[in-house]
Amino acid sequence: GVMTLAAFLLLAVGRRASMLEENVMLSTLGLDRAAGLTLVLRKTVLFTLLFEAVGTAVLAWRFSAHGMALPRAVYVGLFHAVSAFCNAGFSLFPDSLIGFRQDPWIVLTLAALLVSGGLGFLVWHELSALKFWRIRTLRGGLSLHTRMVLMASAVLTAIGIGSFLFVEWNGTLAELSVPHRLLAAGFQGVTSRTAGFNLVPMDQVAPPTLFMTIGLMFIGGAPCSTAGGIKVTTVVVMVLTLTTMLRGRRDITFSNRTLPESVMREAIAISTLGVFQVLAGFGLLLLTEDLTRFVGRFGAVDALLFEAVSAFGTT
Repeated sequence: GVMTLAAFLLLAVGRRASMLEENVMLSTLGLDRAAGLTLVLRKTVLFTLLFEAVGTAVLAWRFSAHGMALPRAVYVGLFHAVSAFCNAGFSLFPDSLIGFRQDPWIVLTLAALLVSGGLGFLVWHELSALKFWRIRTLRGGLSLHTRMVLMASAVLTAIGIGSFLFVEWNGTLAELSVPHRLLAAGFQGVTSRTAGFNLVPMDQVAPPTLFMTIGLMFIGGAPCSTAGGIKVTTVVVMVLTLTTMLRGRRDITFSNRTLPESVMREAIAISTLGVFQVLAGFGLLLLTEDLTRFVGRFGAVDALLFEAVSAFGTT
């Protein structure tokens, strides 16, 4: 992010941030105190370089195995590694990644990079400091934020994969073998929330798949991550707020912890603003686009809503 890069450059040249700058960075990164700010910034840059370097090495190896010259394979590998980790979704191939969907090394490497960038640097900061060999530490060593992100990401990924498999098994996945169907569905379940890569032609998916993808794109990834959307923690808080109201209770709890009311208000505000922004963009597209040229599987309303949410979620 721009804020992270600016703060890291200040540290690199030996300049201390002002109190106002520190407060802005603490708010951006979701930290409570400035004591751990420098460490988080350094780990953010370190994790970024590490994940992208490993991804580049694996992808360059596989692209060279597909017949690319080594310099070209390294360049293409680096481009896609950065694109995946930063959840940008840009590809150098005209069909995105459809031509490589039967190569598990490429698909799984890109999926791992997508997940790594979408979880957020605070989560990786905590996981890197966790002593996994201590059971007691595993139970109490993770913050509420990290537990919420990991739980929500796992549930949403499972929903995306399961829905895609169920709807597209005899559709866009029909020409693939069973292992490759599972591989493609797994990748689509990951990429729908955060990046714009695809292993199947999106203009040929079934309407339920389009609907599911729109929902996942709107949600996005975790706070302080490379993903867009309203963020998974916002959705969790909204669901907890709704269930609390339906049960007639006042306190919103998660993992035996009571959430402050300010968190609930922020989640409602973010969700509402997100919906309004999507509707405003969608309405402008309906006014300005030539609706008669939409003659494919999806009509103008479907296609333009998909594009508006995709733009909002930076997918």
